[in-house]
Amino acid sequence: MLRMSDTRAMKANGPLAWTTAALLPALVVRAGAGAAVTTLQALRQLSQTELAAAPSVCVTATVTLARQPQKLLVVQDASGAAAVHPRELDDLTPFPQLGERLILRGVAAAGRLSPAIAGGSQGLQVERLGRAELPPPLPLSPRDLVGGRYEHQRVEVEAIVRASRADRELSRIELGTGIGRVTLLAPPAPDANGLNARLPEGARVRARGVLSSIVNRRGEWVGCLLHAAAWEDISLIAPPPAPEGLPLARLDEIARWGTAGSDSPPIRVRGVVLAVEWGHRAFLRDETGAAVLYLGRATMDRVAPGDHVEAAGYPILLDKRWVLQDATLRRLAGGLPPTPVNLDSRHEDPALFDTDLVRLSGQVIGVSEHSSGLWLLMQTRHGVAEVALPHAPEGAPTPGAWVEAVGIAEVFARMTAEGHTETLGLRVHALPPGGVRVLRPAPWWTPRRLAAVIAVVSGGMIWLGGWVLVLQRIVRRQGARLRESVRQEAVWQERTRIARDIHDDVGAVLTQIALMSDMCRDEQDPAARTDAVARIGEASRRAIEALDQIVWTVNPSNDRVDRTVSYCCRIVQGLLEGLPVRCRLDVPPDLPARPIAAAARHHLAMAVKEAARNALRHAGAQEIRLAARCAEAMLTIEISDDGRGLVTDAVPAGRSGIRNIQQRLIEIGGRASFESRPGGGTSVVLQVRLGAVSPQTAGWRSRAADEKLKE
Repeated sequence: MLRMSDTRAMKANGPLAWTTAALLPALVVRAGAGAAVTTLQALRQLSQTELAAAPSVCVTATVTLARQPQKLLVVQDASGAAAVHPRELDDLTPFPQLGERLILRGVAAAGRLSPAIAGGSQGLQVERLGRAELPPPLPLSPRDLVGGRYEHQRVEVEAIVRASRADRELSRIELGTGIGRVTLLAPPAPDANGLNARLPEGARVRARGVLSSIVNRRGEWVGCLLHAAAWEDISLIAPPPAPEGLPLARLDEIARWGTAGSDSPPIRVRGVVLAVEWGHRAFLRDETGAAVLYLGRATMDRVAPGDHVEAAGYPILLDKRWVLQDATLRRLAGGLPPTPVNLDSRHEDPALFDTDLVRLSGQVIGVSEHSSGLWLLMQTRHGVAEVALPHAPEGAPTPGAWVEAVGIAEVFARMTAEGHTETLGLRVHALPPGGVRVLRPAPWWTPRRLAAVIAVVSGGMIWLGGWVLVLQRIVRRQGARLRESVRQEAVWQERTRIARDIHDDVGAVLTQIALMSDMCRDEQDPAARTDAVARIGEASRRAIEALDQIVWTVNPSNDRVDRTVSYCCRIVQGLLEGLPVRCRLDVPPDLPARPIAAAARHHLAMAVKEAARNALRHAGAQEIRLAARCAEAMLTIEISDDGRGLVTDAVPAGRSGIRNIQQRLIEIGGRASFESRPGGGTSVVLQVRLGAVSPQTAGWRSRAADEKLKE
């Protein structure tokens, strides 16, 4: 804790003693739970977690800012500075004065940007030690003001007076620095004339005072204020320069005159006025380009678009473009209204015409109304652009209309990783009156009309869809009835075929057996009786074979390709059993178990049997070969022999085996081909497409085959 003798020693040694004391380490005792913060530097170093615990504070410091109406009380010791929380100031009676030495006992609390001193359970305790000299100000450059690192400290900065205003409670002086404007709050002046006499605009000054931060709602630093305790803290370094003595620059040279310090000099520019927003800004153009001027409060001539003017102001970088701030205008001569740059005929980047007067046309794709006016979203040859109107005119353009806008161009850009600027968008601030002109109105199909048409068409489609669903239901019902009728017809045809096979094959053989049995009973000759019994046994075997074939055909488990081919092999082997004719089978072991219709396998087996019988009866063959293959959806069975051969064109009358084979294959949607050379054997190739025939179609295919054979 500092005593009055320490203060006198610091005063004797000057700023060096205060600087040395500021470099001392923070004296925060953290050993026990009741440790107290004894320096303001230690207070500023507390984290949010430590502030939540509300540690006790006991510091000795000097009042450097005391303004009771604004609830500001700032104290500073040799290590740093801090503010007293505003809720504690109402109970301080009398209110501390500037330069008063205090002992403050309380707790640490979170402030707007840095920790503050607040009252504990017993409130804020203040012990007054008398008056002392103010600590010497810390010289800062403009970049040191950013971020709030020196918040609440007494500092000294150099700047240029940009504007001033005399209020009843405080005088506000706008200072231009390398980081922009800083507001200096000084004691009240007698009037505006007296304030301008003390601090004329354009004068370079040195200001001393307490620095405070401006924060946003998220608690982030966005600016700062400088509080001067007395007018003696503001000293004039240089008077404002004479306007005619300022350097004259072109508009494209504004960036060359801008500096990063507090001594950015004012410059003069000349050009033609493009547009003026009184009380805010003006737009100028010369032979090198265009620029925007933010107007100051000094007296200026009234100008209009087309006037030739001279402007004086301070160059600063604002939103990635160099502007003149606090500019004053002096009219040189009148002129014709400026000609806008026609962007429709330009192929350059729109960024070259930033802040210039331009003309742009395109199709409106969106309209929105805001408190600031009307916004049009327009599709142009340079992409999508915005057009801002200060108010919503009567008969505003609607989406789909082609319009032409005349106004000030504002280009949005960003910095790339390569260090170049890239254009992101374009906005045109239309100048009334006639800033937006409709070239071609929107077509008749406005969004409302289009919505009505869509509603009508949608209703018609819904009705049509319902009608189609009803038709589909009727078709499905009729189709189900037709399929049931076809199924019943197919069942009837299958039953008729089975009855016919039993009658023709089994019935005929059984009738023959009955007749031969009667003859055998009446036969007296033993040899003839023995021969009759043998014929009866042979007929019985044929009946069994025919019955077995019928049963195989009816069994649905045999509706497979592999079992059909296996059955055909058994037929050929059975025909050659006991005969001096070799039987060769060429059947792959991995035939697929694909389904095949009962009618198809029946006719295919009968055709194989017929072809094998023809080879035995007429070819005189020594070997009969059966080969089968199934490729994709086609089943092929080939029966070949090494007999004498057969020419199909010379088939004797009464021989119908070949015709029977062809008829059977036609009935099942297949094909039978014959290859024969005299003395070279005969090959019968049977092909049937799987899934091409079904029991439901066997009837009409049989009738079609009959008609074809009759032809």
